[in-house]
Amino acid sequence: MENPQLPEPAPAKTTGVVSSLLLTLDTEQCAELLHCSTSTVEELAGKGELPAAKFGRGWLFVTKQILEMLQARCETEAAGRRAAAPNATRAHPMLHTPKTVGRPRKVMKLPDAG
Repeated sequence: MENPQLPEPAPAKTTGVVSSLLLTLDTEQCAELLHCSTSTVEELAGKGELPAAKFGRGWLFVTKQILEMLQARCETEAAGRRAAAPNATRAHPMLHTPKTVGRPRKVMKLPDAG
């Protein structure tokens, strides 16, 4: 008996860089992942602020390193915001302010007992 050849699976459809889980990214894909322009990615890579390797005329980024860098930056910036506002409540202050409804109450004076 012959084994029929199975058709090759169709490539997975992806809507973006994150869903495709590529191991490496080019400049355009890295820019898409970081929601910025390719010129910003190239500038940050050139300064060493983004982990990257230069291959020919383009940059190559390791996805895991970019995501780790992004996570560390988010944590650092959030800590800085918390430190800058030590007395701030976690919720919006207006959520804890009691509201008065209607007209103010009239306060009745009691007669003097003396």
